[in-house]
Amino acid sequence: MSYFLHEAQTSLLIVGNDNLIWTAYFFTDTYNGRPGETNHEDLSFFQQPSEGDELFYDPLTMGQHDANVSIWDPREYFCLIVRIRLGLIKEEWAYISSFFMEKIGASRVLKLDIPSFLEPTGLGSAEAHARAIENAYDWITKATRILHCLTSNLTRVIQTWSFFVKDNIRDVLGGSSE
Repeated sequence: MSYFLHEAQTSLLIVGNDNLIWTAYFFTDTYNGRPGETNHEDLSFFQQPSEGDELFYDPLTMGQHDANVSIWDPREYFCLIVRIRLGLIKEEWAYISSFFMEKIGASRVLKLDIPSFLEPTGLGSAEAHARAIENAYDWITKATRILHCLTSNLTRVIQTWSFFVKDNIRDVLGGSSE
């Protein structure tokens, strides 16, 4: 089974003349996931209610808000979307973390005890030990690269959020930034 990491980008823009007339634009990557899997970012997923169901889901909130119940305040709507999307980001990072912990734990079960590799009992055994050491080294190198990439991306997410909160949160909540 193959596993993939997908770096996704998401943008949210709410614009309008005032607090009464506004439009929300939301852009996100939708090409992650497996073929045949339900894509919760696909607009058609939210526009087709179940038979006899009058409920229409708001796609920007990933269906967590009834689209028939309007949110009139653009700031409140923005905060709702950000809260839901940050929850999704948190879930994804938790999944990635537990996935790696499981894989690293599984490799430890293999008992890759490097000092025992250094005690070959014969020529065939020495070659097998050398291959095992090379395989362990390759695995460690790949895992290190992936973990470095994940750490860099998580750092970028945290820095972006910190920048937003520091410089823009008052504007979003309706106060002055001065």
